[in-house]
Amino acid sequence: MLEKACKLFQQGKIKEAEEIFNKLITKDPKNLKIHYYLALIAKKKGELHKAFDFGNKCLSLNPEFLDGYNFLGGIFYENGDVDKAISYFEKP
Repeated sequence: MLEKACKLFQQGKIKEAEEIFNKLITKDPKNLKIHYYLALIAKKKGELHKAFDFGNKCLSLNPEFLDGYNFLGGIFYENGDVDKAISYFEKP
C-alpha cells in the first residue's frame, strides 16, 4: 500500500495518495516516509500548519533526516522568514 500511495503522489493524484497515507499512518504512526509524504501533500494543498506539523514529526522520528530540515526551511523561506529558513538549512 505504501508504494502505491507514493506512486499516486508522483503521478499527481494527490487526493487518492492522501487517503491511503492517512490509512497507513494509523497502522504505522512512526513511519517517517508516511509523515514526509503527508507533509508534502499538506504543503501542496496550502495547509502550511499541517505541513509544518508533519515535517516536525519527521524530525522527531529521525533528527538526522536532512529532507525534513530542507522541507521546513523551504516553508519558512517561501513565507519570507529567511533567518528561520537559514536556521533549518544549516542543521543538523
